[in-house]
Amino acid sequence: KTFTTFFKKNLQSVVRAGLGRYVTTPPSISSEKPKKVTIKSSEKKRKDALKSITQVDNFIPITRRDLFNALVNKQNFMSQNEQKLLNQLIGGMQHSVIQKMNSTHEKMKEMYDYLNPDKDTYASRHLSQQERIGQETSLLQDLSRILSMGNFREIPKGSLETLLEPHDTKGVRVSVNTRELTTCRVWVRGWAQDVISDKSVVNLLRHKITGWLGMRSQEGGQGEVTASRLILVIRKGSDRKLLLKAFKDVDLMRIEELLPNAKVKMKDFDKKIQVGIISLGAVSLLTKFLVLGSTPLGASWTLLIICGIVLSRTWFGYTNKRNAYLVELMQTLYYNNLANNNGVIVYLTDRAIDERLKQLMIAYSFLLCVPNRRGVMGTSHTVLPPQFYDKTKLKTTIEDWVLKQFELKIDFDIEDALRDLSDIGILRDTRGQLMVSSIEESLNILPKPLYEWSELDRSGVEL
Repeated sequence: KTFTTFFKKNLQSVVRAGLGRYVTTPPSISSEKPKKVTIKSSEKKRKDALKSITQVDNFIPITRRDLFNALVNKQNFMSQNEQKLLNQLIGGMQHSVIQKMNSTHEKMKEMYDYLNPDKDTYASRHLSQQERIGQETSLLQDLSRILSMGNFREIPKGSLETLLEPHDTKGVRVSVNTRELTTCRVWVRGWAQDVISDKSVVNLLRHKITGWLGMRSQEGGQGEVTASRLILVIRKGSDRKLLLKAFKDVDLMRIEELLPNAKVKMKDFDKKIQVGIISLGAVSLLTKFLVLGSTPLGASWTLLIICGIVLSRTWFGYTNKRNAYLVELMQTLYYNNLANNNGVIVYLTDRAIDERLKQLMIAYSFLLCVPNRRGVMGTSHTVLPPQFYDKTKLKTTIEDWVLKQFELKIDFDIEDALRDLSDIGILRDTRGQLMVSSIEESLNILPKPLYEWSELDRSGVEL
């Protein structure tokens, strides 16, 4: 009786000991409350990091053929002779850009040869640690330059670490140990925002409930922000090889799926349920034993069976969610992978050429066809005051035209476009007034086209 009375008075301490860290310590025992990082606060940090990434995007999601047709068919923009010569001019621009990119491409392939995990030729020599680090640094510098030409943007290190913090998705908890990654850099371009079309109360409630139950990612639908293209450069631990990966349509809130050391665990909420059930069952049996002196056999088996059923349902629910997550991960790696290692260098070179040529096409056409500079439509530029006194005005005019013509909002990189026009020798900047050579003069400056550009795409193939 004395022991039973003591146990009843100290039942709270016994329960606390059984539940361990899942029971909050009363303020009377500990004056300082531990700081908790809740799921909502963690998700808010990750979404804030995502907003800082997606503020700027210079990608032009339009094919060269569509741009060419839009520029040629623009009313009161080009003369018939200029429309005929424009295809030759674009071919010359393309040849010039390819010439400049080929040297960089070959240099990157040579530097990556020692770091390529897919290399199948005999290595005549092995790089030392210092040489390998120098080779990797030089390669990443050139790779960053090529990615910038292709209008990719690198995710800052701080934002990337925030996105890779442990979080709940698809009913499981995913974590990545970034300390295991010696090199981890990510570039992205092109955004697609996930929007709930039906904003009724019922649909919004269903949207929230399915996210809470793990039937979809808590960030929303197929992803709140999806990157059209993503480039991943990674080296794990002491590996001597550098991995290059290219993906499409990647949910940035689930970027950990692309990393080799991602771990899938049970959610903290499910763990608490299991520990709580075990502790409750143990405390109930112990209480009956201490109070009654013995535990009825039927009651014991009933309690154990109930606890076993609840535990098994929780465990099997976790395994089903884990398997569903792994299946989706496998599909992402299979269907959304564009290129690997040396193929990434080829892919990025092609994308850089494509973006540079589109910028050249647009910027040159708008500088050539300024109405109040040319005076009479169809003639070369005159000494009349130009419409574009500065590049800011030119940038705004181009972006407004793209928005009206294609219903697309872009952030046109006017600095790169004008720099490329100047490099190929057809742009003159006179006291801040931008002026380009006529098409006839430009054709004499640029190299001859590699092929007849206008006859290549009659079937609608993207150039």
